[in-house]
Amino acid sequence: MISLDRPIAFGESQKKELLDEKELHYQKLWIEYFDHTNIKERKNDKLHVQHVPKRYWKYLTEKKML
Repeated sequence: MISLDRPIAFGESQKKELLDEKELHYQKLWIEYFDHTNIKERKNDKLHVQHVPKRYWKYLTEKKML
């Protein structure tokens, strides 16, 4: 059994308070890696949606702007 001191439902500002500084650093690194390895000329949205449905995009670090 786990009890949390903080509420489960929280907004974007509270998420940043709960995350460790290292986590934010790794998220920024991942976004930068994704941007540099993504080739715009070879973009295939249909295949991308097959692998990762749009309903999950809100959870992906590379789809968010920090």
